[in-house]
Amino acid sequence: PVTGALTINGAASETFTLAGTNGTYTLGAISFLTPSGTFNGGTANITIPSLTVNGTGANFINTTGSLTVNGATNITNGAFNASGSGNISMSGDITIGATGTFTSTNQTLTMNNINFTNTAGGSFIEGTGTVIFSNSDSKTIDIATTETFNHFQKTGINPLAISSGDTLVINGNLTLTDGVINTGTLDVKQANLTVGSGFDGGSAVITFSGTGNKTYTIDGVPVTGALTINGAASETFT
Repeated sequence: PVTGALTINGAASETFTLAGTNGTYTLGAISFLTPSGTFNGGTANITIPSLTVNGTGANFINTTGSLTVNGATNITNGAFNASGSGNISMSGDITIGATGTFTSTNQTLTMNNINFTNTAGGSFIEGTGTVIFSNSDSKTIDIATTETFNHFQKTGINPLAISSGDTLVINGNLTLTDGVINTGTLDVKQANLTVGSGFDGGSAVITFSGTGNKTYTIDGVPVTGALTINGAASETFT
């Protein structure tokens, strides 16, 4: 495979597919700068230093293999599609542009010490998996008012900030394991909130809404922001 940078920059549609079954590949930085084209990782386990998709019809596909991106991910135009069953680890800032689409995995997407920005009108499609924000430095989620996640987990000892006025809608479980979450709102729609013993609170507002029965379990410092219960369903606090 290509071990240097792979840049696709032309008017024609180009398709790259990693052949073989469950192979492991360490590649160079991948950049789609063409109006169309596809990179299909298939079942391969891929590690790359960075990823840029900036072509209206460009499509980076990750299906069943794992994907590790050790630097920035910029989906300016086109699509990042990881809707299969592979785990993803990203260790650089993620930015979604106005016509970019980021489809998350149905397994685990781990965001290691990154800022997540989607303020220009792009799309984040949450899938059925878990997103883990694990930060060793202070990091920020900055979105265009609301963003929906399935299962959401906060780990790492340092603060994660949700920009003021922004709301994270959680359709699955919200697990607060370590660190703090400040400002913004976490809206738990259908499932449960668990606060672990390493979590240190924060100023973020947590809202229970939706119609599903939910459980709020505290095993450490409780959330110190406001807690609002708007749902019509049963709520249990332990």
